[in-house]
Amino acid sequence: MDIVINKNIEYEDLQTFLSEFFIDRKLFLSYEGVNDLNDSQNQEIFVQYLSDDELQDGYKFSLSVFLKCEDILPVLENLASSVSARFNCSAFCDASRLILKEHNYYYSLLFDSNKVYLIDDSTLEETGRVTKIIELKYELPRL
Repeated sequence: MDIVINKNIEYEDLQTFLSEFFIDRKLFLSYEGVNDLNDSQNQEIFVQYLSDDELQDGYKFSLSVFLKCEDILPVLENLASSVSARFNCSAFCDASRLILKEHNYYYSLLFDSNKVYLIDDSTLEETGRVTKIIELKYELPRL
């Protein structure tokens, strides 16, 4: 599952942040140009940082998060919120747990400037942009 962000985050900063977020868990961060997948053995959590170089700007960076967890969506919501706050950027993730109770590819939760929005990200791949639908009153789920 992915978290999409609108700001480049350097490897060292992201590694430190993820190690703090997933404290006491074995973590591997795959980051282009820094390491390769051969180094990822025996890790509980695998995070891949990607950049869509075809986009000029907007939401062109993402974190793909893989972990053994029955319900990953609350983890992603907390992680997206934390990324937004720590790196002073906008970050979004799947909204289906909260809003739709089923997976819908085009509705997400956007964390931006201590606010949360329901967004439509159906044009993301073509434009790097999303459309805010409504600001939500929202509490992060407990982990």
